[in-house]
Amino acid sequence: MLISTGYEIVEAEGGKQALDVFGRSHESIDCVLLDFSMPDMDGLEVLSGLRKLDPGIKVILTSGFAEKKLSDEFKGTGFSGVIQKPARLDTLTLKNC
Repeated sequence: MLISTGYEIVEAEGGKQALDVFGRSHESIDCVLLDFSMPDMDGLEVLSGLRKLDPGIKVILTSGFAEKKLSDEFKGTGFSGVIQKPARLDTLTLKNC
């Protein structure tokens, strides 16, 4: 969906790979769409690692958990927004990444 709107996508299969990819190319990444549940690390661990590499990076949390619960639970942690799965294209593009 994002490619169809002009975004260039870089993918990672788990938290450790995400941090490795981001560490090598964070200068060219404007925003991270981060799943809360993933192999080998959770979203908060990855967020912490991303912030060490680039404190200003926008990070949107995505999850199948209820958006209100996630927003309340992670308020103040540094996420730029929360997107409920399954996400619609208009929801993704409205988060201002």
